[in-house]
Amino acid sequence: MRFFDAHCHLDHPAFDADRAALLARLRPRLSGLVIAGYDPAHFDRVVSLCDGQFVFGALGLHPHHLGDSRAALDARLAALDRALASRPRGLVAVGECGFDRNASPAARQLASAALAAQIGLAKAHRLGLVLHLVGGVDEATKLLKTNDFSRAMVHRYSGSLAQAERLFALGAVLSFGAEVLRPEAERLRAVLRVAPRGQYALESDAPFNVPRREAGPSDPGVVLELAQAAATVRGSTLATVARETRESARRVFGLCEDGDPEAPRV
Repeated sequence: MRFFDAHCHLDHPAFDADRAALLARLRPRLSGLVIAGYDPAHFDRVVSLCDGQFVFGALGLHPHHLGDSRAALDARLAALDRALASRPRGLVAVGECGFDRNASPAARQLASAALAAQIGLAKAHRLGLVLHLVGGVDEATKLLKTNDFSRAMVHRYSGSLAQAERLFALGAVLSFGAEVLRPEAERLRAVLRVAPRGQYALESDAPFNVPRREAGPSDPGVVLELAQAAATVRGSTLATVARETRESARRVFGLCEDGDPEAPRV
Protein backbone atom coordinates (compact mmCIF):
# COMPACT_ATOMS: atom_id res chain seq x y z
CA MET A 1 0.00 0.00 0.00
CA ARG A 2 1.54 3.28 -1.14
CA PHE A 3 0.46 6.91 -0.99
CA PHE A 4 0.81 9.91 -3.30
CA ASP A 5 2.43 13.23 -2.30
CA ALA A 6 0.29 15.72 -4.20
CA HIS A 7 2.54 18.74 -3.62
CA CYS A 8 6.18 19.16 -2.68
CA HIS A 9 9.30 21.12 -3.62
CA LEU A 10 11.85 18.39 -4.07
CA ASP A 11 13.81 20.75 -6.33
CA HIS A 12 14.66 22.91 -3.29
CA PRO A 13 18.37 23.24 -2.47
CA ALA A 14 17.65 21.70 0.94
CA PHE A 15 17.55 18.34 -0.87
CA ASP A 16 20.64 18.81 -3.04
CA ALA A 17 22.96 16.82 -0.78
CA ASP A 18 20.91 13.61 -0.67
CA ARG A 19 18.06 13.88 -3.19
CA ALA A 20 18.89 10.64 -4.99
CA ALA A 21 19.10 8.70 -1.72
CA LEU A 22 15.85 10.24 -0.53
CA LEU A 23 14.06 9.22 -3.72
CA ALA A 24 15.38 5.69 -3.34
CA ARG A 25 13.95 5.57 0.20
CA LEU A 26 10.61 7.00 -0.91
CA ARG A 27 9.88 4.71 -3.86
CA PRO A 28 8.82 1.69 -1.77
CA ARG A 29 6.55 3.91 0.36
CA LEU A 30 4.99 6.31 -2.15
CA SER A 31 3.37 5.76 -5.54
CA GLY A 32 4.57 9.15 -6.76
CA LEU A 33 4.89 12.87 -6.04
CA VAL A 34 4.33 16.21 -7.74
CA ILE A 35 6.95 18.96 -7.62
CA ALA A 36 5.24 22.35 -7.82
CA GLY A 37 7.14 25.00 -9.74
CA TYR A 38 6.33 28.61 -8.97
CA ASP A 39 8.95 30.82 -10.65
CA PRO A 40 10.12 30.76 -14.30
CA ALA A 41 13.71 31.04 -13.06
CA HIS A 42 13.34 27.55 -11.58
CA PHE A 43 11.28 25.79 -14.26
CA ASP A 44 14.31 24.03 -15.75
CA ARG A 45 15.25 22.67 -12.33
CA VAL A 46 11.76 21.21 -11.80
CA VAL A 47 11.63 19.71 -15.28
CA SER A 48 15.06 18.11 -14.90
CA LEU A 49 13.82 16.05 -11.94
CA CYS A 50 10.60 14.74 -13.51
CA ASP A 51 10.67 11.22 -14.90
CA GLY A 52 6.98 10.78 -15.76
CA GLN A 53 6.85 7.58 -13.71
CA PHE A 54 7.37 8.52 -10.07
CA VAL A 55 8.28 12.23 -10.12
CA PHE A 56 5.80 14.59 -11.82
CA GLY A 57 5.80 18.34 -12.17
CA ALA A 58 3.64 21.46 -12.24
CA LEU A 59 4.79 24.82 -13.58
CA GLY A 60 3.14 28.09 -12.64
CA LEU A 61 3.44 31.61 -11.27
CA HIS A 62 3.09 31.90 -7.49
CA PRO A 63 1.50 35.18 -6.34
CA HIS A 64 4.91 36.21 -4.96
CA HIS A 65 6.54 35.78 -8.38
CA LEU A 66 4.36 37.79 -10.76
CA GLY A 67 6.63 40.77 -11.27
CA ASP A 68 5.71 44.32 -10.29
CA SER A 69 3.67 45.37 -13.35
CA ARG A 70 1.26 44.01 -15.92
CA ALA A 71 4.04 44.09 -18.50
CA ALA A 72 6.27 41.96 -16.26
CA LEU A 73 3.38 39.56 -15.61
CA ASP A 74 2.65 39.23 -19.32
CA ALA A 75 6.30 38.37 -19.99
CA ARG A 76 6.24 35.68 -17.30
CA LEU A 77 2.96 34.28 -18.57
CA ALA A 78 4.47 34.06 -22.04
CA ALA A 79 7.47 32.18 -20.60
CA LEU A 80 5.10 29.84 -18.79
CA ASP A 81 3.09 29.21 -21.96
CA ARG A 82 6.27 28.31 -23.84
CA ALA A 83 7.35 25.95 -21.06
CA LEU A 84 3.96 24.22 -21.07
CA ALA A 85 3.86 24.00 -24.86
CA SER A 86 7.15 22.09 -24.86
CA ARG A 87 5.34 19.30 -22.96
CA PRO A 88 8.24 18.31 -20.72
CA ARG A 89 8.25 14.73 -19.48
CA GLY A 90 6.04 14.27 -16.43
CA LEU A 91 4.20 17.61 -16.71
CA VAL A 92 0.76 17.21 -15.13
CA ALA A 93 -0.44 20.67 -14.01
CA VAL A 94 -0.17 24.43 -14.03
CA GLY A 95 0.76 25.91 -10.66
CA GLU A 96 1.16 26.76 -8.03
CA CYS A 97 -0.82 29.93 -8.57
CA GLY A 98 -3.46 31.96 -6.77
CA PHE A 99 -3.67 34.49 -3.95
CA ASP A 100 -1.84 35.42 -0.78
CA ARG A 101 -3.41 37.54 1.94
CA ASN A 102 -0.21 39.52 2.49
CA ALA A 103 -0.39 41.08 -0.97
CA SER A 104 -1.00 44.79 -1.48
CA PRO A 105 -4.18 45.84 -3.35
CA ALA A 106 -2.19 46.34 -6.55
CA ALA A 107 -0.48 42.98 -6.19
CA ARG A 108 -3.83 41.33 -5.51
CA GLN A 109 -5.27 42.79 -8.71
CA LEU A 110 -2.25 41.43 -10.58
CA ALA A 111 -2.75 38.04 -8.90
CA SER A 112 -6.37 37.93 -10.07
CA ALA A 113 -5.31 38.55 -13.66
CA ALA A 114 -2.53 35.97 -13.31
CA LEU A 115 -4.87 33.30 -11.96
CA ALA A 116 -7.45 33.88 -14.70
CA ALA A 117 -4.70 33.58 -17.30
CA GLN A 118 -3.30 30.39 -15.74
CA ILE A 119 -6.73 28.76 -15.64
CA GLY A 120 -6.86 29.53 -19.36
CA LEU A 121 -3.43 27.96 -19.87
CA ALA A 122 -4.45 24.83 -17.96
CA LYS A 123 -7.51 24.48 -20.20
CA ALA A 124 -5.55 25.16 -23.37
CA HIS A 125 -2.82 22.65 -22.53
CA ARG A 126 -5.21 20.08 -20.99
CA LEU A 127 -3.50 20.10 -17.61
CA GLY A 128 -4.58 20.21 -13.99
CA LEU A 129 -4.29 23.32 -11.83
CA VAL A 130 -2.58 23.67 -8.43
CA LEU A 131 -3.89 26.57 -6.35
CA HIS A 132 -2.16 28.49 -3.56
CA LEU A 133 -5.00 30.15 -1.67
CA VAL A 134 -3.92 31.90 1.50
CA GLY A 135 -7.04 34.00 1.42
CA GLY A 136 -8.80 34.51 -1.89
CA VAL A 137 -10.77 31.27 -1.72
CA ASP A 138 -14.04 32.91 -2.76
CA GLU A 139 -12.46 34.80 -5.65
CA ALA A 140 -10.67 31.69 -6.91
CA THR A 141 -13.89 29.67 -6.64
CA LYS A 142 -15.68 32.27 -8.73
CA LEU A 143 -12.94 32.17 -11.39
CA LEU A 144 -13.09 28.37 -11.55
CA LYS A 145 -16.87 28.49 -11.94
CA THR A 146 -16.78 31.26 -14.55
CA ASN A 147 -14.23 29.33 -16.58
CA ASP A 148 -16.04 25.99 -16.09
CA PHE A 149 -12.84 24.40 -14.81
CA SER A 150 -12.87 21.46 -12.40
CA ARG A 151 -9.39 19.88 -12.62
CA ALA A 152 -8.13 22.02 -9.74
CA MET A 153 -6.43 21.17 -6.46
CA VAL A 154 -6.13 23.63 -3.58
CA HIS A 155 -2.86 22.87 -1.85
CA ARG A 156 -2.67 23.07 1.97
CA TYR A 157 -6.33 24.03 2.16
CA SER A 158 -7.00 26.58 4.91
CA GLY A 159 -10.50 27.87 4.20
CA SER A 160 -13.80 27.24 5.92
CA LEU A 161 -16.17 24.29 5.63
CA ALA A 162 -18.68 26.41 3.69
CA GLN A 163 -15.98 27.45 1.21
CA ALA A 164 -14.88 23.82 0.91
CA GLU A 165 -18.39 22.72 0.06
CA ARG A 166 -18.55 25.24 -2.79
CA LEU A 167 -15.23 23.95 -4.14
CA PHE A 168 -16.37 20.32 -3.82
CA ALA A 169 -19.50 21.22 -5.79
CA LEU A 170 -17.27 22.41 -8.64
CA GLY A 171 -15.35 19.11 -8.60
CA ALA A 172 -12.17 20.54 -7.07
CA VAL A 173 -9.79 18.55 -4.86
CA LEU A 174 -8.62 19.90 -1.49
CA SER A 175 -5.15 18.87 -0.35
CA PHE A 176 -4.22 18.64 3.32
CA GLY A 177 -0.79 19.08 4.84
CA ALA A 178 0.78 18.76 8.27
CA GLU A 179 -1.63 21.30 9.77
CA VAL A 180 -4.24 18.56 10.20
CA LEU A 181 -1.93 16.87 12.73
CA ARG A 182 -1.98 19.83 15.09
CA PRO A 183 -4.38 19.84 18.07
CA GLU A 184 -5.78 23.27 17.21
CA ALA A 185 -6.74 22.29 13.63
CA GLU A 186 -10.18 20.80 14.31
CA ARG A 187 -11.73 23.09 11.68
CA LEU A 188 -9.50 21.57 8.99
CA ARG A 189 -10.16 18.06 10.24
CA ALA A 190 -13.89 18.78 9.94
CA VAL A 191 -13.36 19.56 6.24
CA LEU A 192 -11.25 16.43 5.74
CA ARG A 193 -13.91 14.35 7.51
CA VAL A 194 -16.63 15.24 4.98
CA ALA A 195 -14.53 15.47 1.79
CA PRO A 196 -16.03 13.30 -0.97
CA ARG A 197 -13.95 10.35 -2.11
CA GLY A 198 -11.64 11.41 -4.90
CA GLN A 199 -11.77 15.03 -3.78
CA TYR A 200 -9.12 15.10 -1.06
CA ALA A 201 -5.38 14.68 -1.30
CA LEU A 202 -2.39 14.58 1.04
CA GLU A 203 0.80 16.57 0.66
CA SER A 204 4.10 17.24 2.37
CA ASP A 205 4.83 20.68 0.85
CA ALA A 206 8.39 19.64 1.71
CA PRO A 207 10.59 21.19 2.90
CA PHE A 208 8.32 24.10 3.88
CA ASN A 209 5.78 22.37 6.12
CA VAL A 210 6.48 20.27 9.20
CA PRO A 211 4.34 17.82 11.22
CA ARG A 212 5.17 19.60 14.47
CA ARG A 213 6.25 23.18 14.94
CA GLU A 214 9.50 22.15 16.63
CA ALA A 215 10.48 19.73 13.84
CA GLY A 216 13.07 20.42 11.17
CA PRO A 217 12.49 20.51 7.38
CA SER A 218 10.07 17.84 6.17
CA ASP A 219 10.34 15.43 3.27
CA PRO A 220 7.61 13.66 1.23
CA GLY A 221 7.62 10.72 3.63
CA VAL A 222 5.43 12.76 6.00
CA VAL A 223 2.50 11.76 3.76
CA LEU A 224 2.49 8.38 5.52
CA GLU A 225 1.77 10.09 8.84
CA LEU A 226 -0.90 12.22 7.17
CA ALA A 227 -2.54 9.11 5.73
CA GLN A 228 -2.87 7.59 9.17
CA ALA A 229 -4.38 10.82 10.47
CA ALA A 230 -6.81 10.95 7.52
CA ALA A 231 -7.93 7.38 8.18
CA THR A 232 -8.59 8.24 11.82
CA VAL A 233 -10.44 11.47 11.03
CA ARG A 234 -12.60 9.82 8.38
CA GLY A 235 -13.26 6.65 10.38
CA SER A 236 -11.72 4.75 7.52
CA THR A 237 -8.78 2.46 6.74
CA LEU A 238 -5.36 3.19 5.30
CA ALA A 239 -6.26 1.12 2.24
CA THR A 240 -9.35 3.25 1.64
CA VAL A 241 -7.39 6.49 2.06
CA ALA A 242 -4.78 5.21 -0.41
CA ARG A 243 -7.48 4.32 -2.94
CA GLU A 244 -9.43 7.56 -2.56
CA THR A 245 -6.37 9.79 -2.80
CA ARG A 246 -5.20 7.94 -5.92
CA GLU A 247 -8.61 8.77 -7.37
CA SER A 248 -7.91 12.43 -6.56
CA ALA A 249 -4.58 12.19 -8.43
CA ARG A 250 -6.42 10.81 -11.45
CA ARG A 251 -8.99 13.60 -11.25
CA VAL A 252 -6.50 16.48 -11.18
CA PHE A 253 -3.27 15.17 -12.65
CA GLY A 254 -4.54 12.58 -15.14
CA LEU A 255 -2.57 9.72 -13.57
CA CYS A 256 -3.40 6.05 -13.62
CA GLU A 257 -3.37 4.12 -10.37
CA ASP A 258 0.17 2.87 -10.99
CA GLY A 259 1.41 6.44 -11.36
CA ASP A 260 1.84 6.38 -15.14
CA PRO A 261 0.25 9.16 -17.22
CA GLU A 262 -2.92 8.18 -19.05
CA ALA A 263 -2.61 8.08 -22.83
CA PRO A 264 -4.03 10.24 -24.13
CA ARG A 265 -4.26 12.70 -21.25
CA VAL A 266 -7.65 14.36 -21.20
